[in-house]
This record gives sequence, structure tokens and C-alpha cells, in this order.
Amino acid sequence: MSISIDSLLGQAQKISQRRTAETPLSAERKNAQPDQVEISAKMNTRLAAIDGDLRSVQDTMTKNQILSEGLKSMIEAERKNDTDSMNETLRTTTYKNQAILSDFLGDNQLTQSFLTSRLRDANEMLNKNYSEASKLAVEYENISAVAPSAPANPADIFAASSVDGVATHNPDTVYRLTR
Repeated sequence: MSISIDSLLGQAQKISQRRTAETPLSAERKNAQPDQVEISAKMNTRLAAIDGDLRSVQDTMTKNQILSEGLKSMIEAERKNDTDSMNETLRTTTYKNQAILSDFLGDNQLTQSFLTSRLRDANEMLNKNYSEASKLAVEYENISAVAPSAPANPADIFAASSVDGVATHNPDTVYRLTR
């Protein structure tokens, strides 16, 4: 005997309609259908974005720390009136093969007050970096704390769901009908 897929689906639909008519769902259950897989995907996407943002902030922080240390060396050399040391610091303070200190200072006259002002600017940038990194780290930890762990078996996604009766058919019945 040959059973067509159309007749099988038709019978399954009739069974589903009968079952729905016998046990109407409450309004709460109709509205409470969270898509746990979608939420997990969004959480993982946000975690990946935070990770990228954190790497970017750490990169900028490293650059600003190098600037700060270079400026401190420049201020100390300027106090000693050591122009050779100042020029050496300008030339050797680099980040990713770029002379960041000379770019940061520009073509300005390198006076004590100017260097101190630029050091303050570099320290403000560092403080903003620390603040941003802290916020990202807290957000990452908060999301990680509530993120559902990925189940080893895809069927466990539905088993862990808080919605009763995700599937309206008895698995044994479906198996028996499709055999």
C-alpha cells in the first residue's frame, strides 16, 4: 500500500485541528512563545561585537599609553634642557611603525607648558579608554552570565524551553505514521 505525502500531511493536519479544538490554548500560552535559538544568536552576536569593540579600545589604550610615556620622557628631557634626548624620544616613540608622538605634538614649539597640556590630553584619552573598556567588560560579563549555554543535542533546545508542548504531536505517533 502506498501512502502519498499529501494524504499523510492532511491526516496530520486533521489530528492537529482536532487536538486544538479539544484543548484550546490559553491566551498566556499563545503569547508566550520565546524563540530561544534567536535570542541565543543575538546574544552571541552582541558578545562578538563587544569582543571586537574591546579589542579596539585596548588597541587605542595601548597607543595612548605610549603617548603618555613619551610625553613624560619629553617633559623630563625639557626640564634638563636636553634637546638631543627630546629629539630621540620624538623619533623613537612609535606605535605600529608610526611616529605617533611627533604626530600628536605637531609643529608646535615644545615648551614645558605645551608638553604638560598635551600630557593632560593624553591622560584624559586614557581615562576615557579605561571607562569604555570597563563598561564593555561589565556588559560582556552580564550577557555571559545570563546567556544560555549551547546544548549538545539540538532537541535539548526545546526540552529546555519554558513553553509546554512546543510540538503538538506525540513523537511516537509521528514515527508510527511515517513508518
